[in-house]
Amino acid sequence: ARAGSWFGAFSLALQVVDPGRRFPSPIFFQNGLSRSTVPLLAPNQSKGNASAFAMVGKVWPATGISLGGSASWTRLNAVDGVDMLYGSSQHVKQFGHSTDYRLGFLKEWAGGQTLEAIALRTRFRMTHDVTFLDFFWDPGSQQVTGRQRLEQNLDHTDTWGLHLAYQRPLAAPGWRIGWIVTGNRMFHSEIPNFEVVDAGIKNVPWDPGDSYAYNFGVGVSRTSGPVRVGIDAIYEPIWSHTWGEAEIPIATRLGDTIPVGGMTVENRFQFSNALFRMGVGRELPLRAPGNAIGLQLGLMVRAIHYWLAQYDNVQVAGRNHEERWMEWTPTWGWSLRFPEFEIRYHGRVTNGTERPGVVPGGGCGDCFRTLEAPANLLPTPIGPLSMGSVSVVTHQVSISLPLGRPATPGGVR
Repeated sequence: ARAGSWFGAFSLALQVVDPGRRFPSPIFFQNGLSRSTVPLLAPNQSKGNASAFAMVGKVWPATGISLGGSASWTRLNAVDGVDMLYGSSQHVKQFGHSTDYRLGFLKEWAGGQTLEAIALRTRFRMTHDVTFLDFFWDPGSQQVTGRQRLEQNLDHTDTWGLHLAYQRPLAAPGWRIGWIVTGNRMFHSEIPNFEVVDAGIKNVPWDPGDSYAYNFGVGVSRTSGPVRVGIDAIYEPIWSHTWGEAEIPIATRLGDTIPVGGMTVENRFQFSNALFRMGVGRELPLRAPGNAIGLQLGLMVRAIHYWLAQYDNVQVAGRNHEERWMEWTPTWGWSLRFPEFEIRYHGRVTNGTERPGVVPGGGCGDCFRTLEAPANLLPTPIGPLSMGSVSVVTHQVSISLPLGRPATPGGVR
């Protein structure tokens, strides 16, 4: 909506997410001639999310300056992929919310140059109630019996960010060039203990940590009549440092002592990612005035490369791990524009995406293995890491309806 130099917007979104693992795999144990089957919990159900967004701003035409602010709130009961991160669990219940506040500034010059800046502040608060099955040998029934155990994991992150973008026309007609710089600082006051249960450790203290993420990009575009072409490239360096804290003094393998609040284990991630995108679109007018059809094609390629340096201060041992993969996403779309409404379709398929996990040891001997370590110690993950391939296909159809009477010469809708 717009009223004079003021403008605003409001949106409400509802979403339903199906769990990645609706039915946990059955668990069997073989002991001599007897075989035991542990009963499973009820299947995971689909959950819903809801999001509300509001924005207001003002334009000063004489100066070319626009200023706006926005706020959004999202209720979260189903974040995709979380259930996959608790690989040995039987059920994961999620609930929480996130808030996002942004302040935007835009300066436009007569020659076509623009400068925009966005400052943001987000708060992410999630709770994961994770149900596991612990197994023990029942001498009376001579069978393995499962007992449910509930663990609560917190996922809390606060983010501060700043984004700058500048673009200007080039000397050649129809050409423009632009640059972007973005910086984010994230503080992780609570981090879930993904897959730690595989090591037999209970009551692991929550991990704090912080991350710094940046990107630097450049892009060019050309408009020639009904044809638009754009190409951009972005580099994304990221650093992350998380650690576990001792709740009581802990003796290390070498005889030293880690005091209360000291780091038991440290995880340092370093990312060096790159992104390349290109797209072309053409609009074809139809016979009736004001009617047109548009066609779009695009391609996005993302290279992800990171290093993990993990050090266990209790065992005085460390390890280094490196992962890299390439994701590529072709996109396509079309649009139909009429004076009364507009219909748009957008499709894309992402290939090369991978989800992390831990390969279990296998064999019944691992089912009863215990780890000789204090209960409040966060060890390094056991078992080789694995990256499972995932293909993501998205189709989106939208219909836009103008509110109010059609614009008249010199007027507004």
